Order: sequence, then structure tokens, then C-alpha cells
Amino acid sequence: MDPPEYNPGTSEIGSLTAHSNEDSQFVGSSSGVYFINTVKRAFSAGLEASGSPETEFPAAEDTLVGAEDSPRKRQRTASFRHDSATPGEAESPAPWNYDPAIVAFMGKAPPLEGSKELMMMYFRVWHPLFPFLHGPTVLQAMEKLYSSAGHNNPIPDESSDHRSTCWTVILQCIFNLGSLLRPDLELPPTCLIQSTGSVTSLLGSLATRHDIASLQALLAVQVYLVAKMSLRLASTFGGCVLRSMMHAGLHRCPFRYAQLSSHDRQLRKRIFWCAYAIDRYLSQALGLPLGIQDSDIDVCLPAAPEMHSPRRLRELQSSVSSRSSLFHENRKSREHSPVDAGADHRKKESVLASYVDSGTLTGRALELLHKSILVRSVRRSSVLFLVTDVHKWWNSLPLELQGKSSDPGKRVPATDSDSPFDFGPFFTVLYQHLILIIHRPSLSLDPSTAEFCSGLQTCIGAARSILAALKLQVDSCQALFWPGFVSAAWMSGLVLAFACQLKQYVLKKGLQEIDACSGFLKRMSPQWETANHCQIALSLLSTKIKQIERHANSTNPHAYTQRHPGEIHSLDSIEMCRKDLSMAPVVELQANTNQMAEVQNGQPDGLFEDPHLRETRPGLDLSGSFQPSSFNGETVLANNTMPPSELNIQSADLGHFGGSNFDLDMADLLQGADFNSLFDIVGQQYPSF
Repeated sequence: MDPPEYNPGTSEIGSLTAHSNEDSQFVGSSSGVYFINTVKRAFSAGLEASGSPETEFPAAEDTLVGAEDSPRKRQRTASFRHDSATPGEAESPAPWNYDPAIVAFMGKAPPLEGSKELMMMYFRVWHPLFPFLHGPTVLQAMEKLYSSAGHNNPIPDESSDHRSTCWTVILQCIFNLGSLLRPDLELPPTCLIQSTGSVTSLLGSLATRHDIASLQALLAVQVYLVAKMSLRLASTFGGCVLRSMMHAGLHRCPFRYAQLSSHDRQLRKRIFWCAYAIDRYLSQALGLPLGIQDSDIDVCLPAAPEMHSPRRLRELQSSVSSRSSLFHENRKSREHSPVDAGADHRKKESVLASYVDSGTLTGRALELLHKSILVRSVRRSSVLFLVTDVHKWWNSLPLELQGKSSDPGKRVPATDSDSPFDFGPFFTVLYQHLILIIHRPSLSLDPSTAEFCSGLQTCIGAARSILAALKLQVDSCQALFWPGFVSAAWMSGLVLAFACQLKQYVLKKGLQEIDACSGFLKRMSPQWETANHCQIALSLLSTKIKQIERHANSTNPHAYTQRHPGEIHSLDSIEMCRKDLSMAPVVELQANTNQMAEVQNGQPDGLFEDPHLRETRPGLDLSGSFQPSSFNGETVLANNTMPPSELNIQSADLGHFGGSNFDLDMADLLQGADFNSLFDIVGQQYPSF
């Protein structure tokens, strides 16, 4: 008889030690903690018989970690709440004041009326996407803050220092994120975060603690840095967040541990998946390895039935077919779960759940297409399976997250905080940008190959859909809040310009859509300087293409007609195109005022020439990130740049998008908090979780 395929009994697990309702420490099984406890249990009878009770035996964790991290050195203060607590229960925050050390570089609390408006905008836009905070608890913290007359005075109680630091950071990030969405409110300068770099001093006080409040403060800063497009610093904070979560055991499903309350379990899951989703975005945007692998996770997915109830866990462990990772079992369970079980809770987390799914697919794309070239091996079948799963994810999204129900009469201004935010255009851009990311490497192949031709046309379609989604976002008077919009518009413009250069797209139509990309980037330029660089580059490319068209038409009226893909078959023809329009700006954009003026006057004089590019493989490698150099002197833009309000996107492209009546059921955020007349706010303006 053949031996079994799998080794039996490989079931060592880690240990979670909870010191309070919000503070825990985790030690993984590879440390030997499970074996130590096994030996301890084996000798427990002998220890009791010899008069040495088991309690005197050192804790397994104390024999493995440093003294400063020893659980016995930490005071166990609060009593545990158990499963009888409802998911909405939370302890009221103890009295706290704004930490003057944090106020010095993150600003002080704004006036009460302004703070309410800013908080409403945060909960309307950012909280559904990253619900790492508990809404009622935030309002209770604000109530305690503004009910204290001296909320900016020094804190006399040293035991509340850390709590005050965390809440000061969290609320200042909320106010500043709200001000990015409502610049018309003009947050006082004394209430603004001085600079993105100034927040680095927080790492010392927050990253060394592994409690929930510290993690929430770190995530609040990270979301603020992402919104400001300070991506490298956000990634640095993300590394601290991921390590702190692992030390606290958040990468293990909290429903496995009876010492945690139901409220804490739900909050720990949300914190983990928010950090996971941000990590996937930053890894793709910066081209970095993933911060955490899916195979290291057994946390149940948001908006999915709990997989770690004792009965369900026994079923999975006893099944031979359960050898696949629990992560994928979680996903399958959500796809086939009944709609009536916890439907209300899943609806509240549907935005986070859908974004987490897109992050998982993004991670798969990075692992497949962008590993080290020493180990990179891409099978066609793997790419097809990935593309299939991307389409499956999109087709499975709720209609309200696809922007299918277009109704211009229901569009509301971005400042209307009473209505839910329409995430349809956002998820459309995510979907199309992911399609573009997967097919983009094929654009570096020989243009005569079938992979190149198919990939180019797929990317053109994705680029045009991104334009339509961005147009809907603008027409709906919704804020372009997500920095990924910059990358999506920039890559779309590059794809269209590349297709026009190779004569694989209708020139007139392509130029119109390149100008549309440029217009959206110009609209985003006041918020993100990177968008301004990209807009300048697209304007220059558009001008160059028009010059080539005029030159070709003057010498041969039929020279610039669209070619059939089969006609692009020789390196000479591609080199000719490359000589006409070098794509040097994609590698390094260097220009000065005189050179740009020459382009405007119809005298390119080799502005885009780069001898190095002539030696590269035919085709444009769009797989890398672009960081254009700054221009000297006055910026000169193309004359054909159009504002987004005048963009002429064909109506056929807009048929898949539209307004949404998506209701996040934000009616009962104030449950569990009694604000009397201090916070007389309409309840439906906030989420209840």
C-alpha cells in the first residue's frame, strides 16, 4: 500500500496572549511554542505530584522572546468581554486630551462646526473603503474632546498619554482627509498637518505598541499619506503596520480565540483587511514585493460567513479536499453563501470586501508577471486563469458598484454628505486598470507577435473605459479622491499615444482621447504634483503626433492611415516609427523652456531623441513606473488641451456607467453614544460600524 500523500499530524499552531480587550501578542508555531506546551502538558501530572504546581512553570512565550516583550512583564488590566457582547458594543473611551507634542506638527482640533462637516466627509468617502475605525467610538471620542474646555492643555495623567496620542493622531488625520474632499471649508492653517514628512516622528511611539489604538493610528496616517500621494512614506508606515499586526496576531482569524469579544473580533478583521488592501495598492504602485503573502493568512474574508466556528473548522480539518488553503475556502464560501444570513452586515462591508478581492487579484498579477527575472516564468494558461478571475470578480460585483444605473437626475454634489458616495466609477477604474496592468507587459514584445497585437487592442479598450469612468466621476460632481486615478489616466494616455504611433488606432479619435486624459490629469494637478508632470508629458506627445501627421500628410496623403496588425512585421518599420516619435519621455523626460517652445512652433529638434532607446527591443516597455523630471522655466501646454467639462467621449462608452442609489445603511452610527445637544447631527450621515 502506497504511503499517504500528506504527512499526518503536522498541526502545530501559534499562541495568542491577550492582555486586555485591545492588547494582544502572538508567537508563531515555528518558534516552538506549541512543542513547549506539549511537553509542559506531558509533565503536568508529575509537577503537581511533586508539589511544583504548573503555574510556577515559566510561560512558553517567556522562554522564547526578549524580556521587553515578555507577556509577564505586561500588566493585565482590563477584564475580558466574551461572546455575549454584541458586534456594535464598544467601551466608551476614557477621558483624554489633545497631545501637545502631536499638536506641534499635526495641528490642533478645528472648531466644532467645522469638525462635524469634515468628519461627515471622511465617513462618507473613506470609511466605507477602509473601515478600520468604529464609528460610534470615534464620535464618543470627539464628544469627550469637545466637552472638555481645555482640550489643548497638557495632559496631567501619564497613564493616558498613549491613548491621547493615538486619538490625537486619528482625529487629525480624519479632519485633514475631510479637508482634501472639501477644500471649500478652508481648514485653519493651525489645524493642518504641516507636512507629510513630519509624521515620521510618530513611528517611535506607535510602531512599538501592538494594541488596537496604535494600529488604528498608524492606519489613519497611512491613509492620509496615500491620499496625499506620498506613497513611499505610506509604504514605510505600511511595513510597520504589517509587522505590528503580526505581533498582535491579527493575521490569524480572531474567531479562533475565545478570550476576544465579538466586537473586538470584528474590528480586528476589519483592521487586518484594510492594511492588506493598502499594501496591495502600494506594492503595485511602487513596484515592490508584497508585504504579506496570501498563504500566511487565515483571517476570514470581510462580508463572508465565519469559517472558524468550531463545527465548521472540524469539517474542514476532517476533509481530505481541504488541503487547499483556507484563504481560498473562505472566498468560495462567500460566493455561495445564502443572502439572508447576516445580509445587513455584509452589505456594510461590501465596499471593503470588493476592494480586498481586487487587491488579491492585483497581488496575483504581481507575483505572476513581476517577480525577479531569475525566477520569472509565465505560462499562458496562468495568465488566462488570472484574466478569467478578474472578469469573474467584475461580473460578480453588485450593480451599484459597477455604476450600471445611470441617472443624471440623481447626481449630487460632492459636498452633499447626506447621500452615499457612488463607488461605481471607482471600481470601474480598478477593474479596467487591472486589465491594463495584466496585458501591459505584452506591449514590450515584438509588435509582429499575436500577443502584442491582442494586448494592444485590449489595453486600448481598457484605456477608453477608464476615460468614461473618470468622466462619470467628474460629471457626478464627486471628488477624484483616489491617487490611483492619476496612474490610470496616465497609463491610458500612454497606451493611446503608443497605438497612434504604431498606426494601430484611428488617429483623430486617439488624439481626442489623449487630450481627454490630459484634461483629467490637469484637473487632478492642484491636488497631486505628479498629475501635473504626467499632463505635461501627454500634451507633448499629443503635439508630437500632430506634427508627424501634418508632415506625413504633406508628403503623402495616405501615409498615416491605420495599418492592419499583420503589416507590422519588420524591425525596420518599427525603427522608422520610433525615429518619428521616440518615446523617451517614458524613460526620462528632460526639457527646458526653449525646447518646449520649439515644439509649440513646430520645430521638435530632437526633443524626444534618446540614442539608448534605438538599441532596445522594438515596442514600448510600459511595465515600469514613470517619474518625469521637472521642467525648467515656464510650463508650456499643448493648445488642444480641453477641460474635462468639454471632453467629447462617445455616448456609447458611457453606457456601462452611471449614478448609483447604493445605500450603505448609515442610519445608526450614533447608537451607543449620547451626545445630547453637543452633536446634533442627522444619524443617516454616518455608517453604523
